[in-house]
Amino acid sequence: MDCYLVQHGEPKPEQEDPARPLADRGRREVERVAQAAKHSGVEIAEIVHSGKLRAQQTAELLAAVLSPARGVRAVGMDYLSIERFGSEGFPVHHRLLGAGVFVIEGLDLRAVEPGRYTLVCLPLKFPELDGAPARAVLLA
Repeated sequence: MDCYLVQHGEPKPEQEDPARPLADRGRREVERVAQAAKHSGVEIAEIVHSGKLRAQQTAELLAAVLSPARGVRAVGMDYLSIERFGSEGFPVHHRLLGAGVFVIEGLDLRAVEPGRYTLVCLPLKFPELDGAPARAVLLA
């Protein structure tokens, strides 16, 4: 499996909109990346995003151009939780897991160079829990 890492487009400032959706410039950036990928012959099976609004919008813009065959199967997050700080009841987890989407939290991709990778997640087995720490490895 090829893995393409794409950062979300430029969001609106928090003062303008606390949810920080994509700014017009960010939308144009993502559309430009999507078109370049399409013209380069990039074919994708699925799109993974963090669950943040701007990441979701970025994924939707990419999907509109690249048409992933399997849709979204996993969500990777560079923060400790995909949930908004202080949220109750874990609504994002329930929505994603209920739709069969895997959630991978706490990813640190700062040192990863652009390129094609295979993502391998190796969770520890805890039979009584619905989640577990995992070692996530990118293979070049």
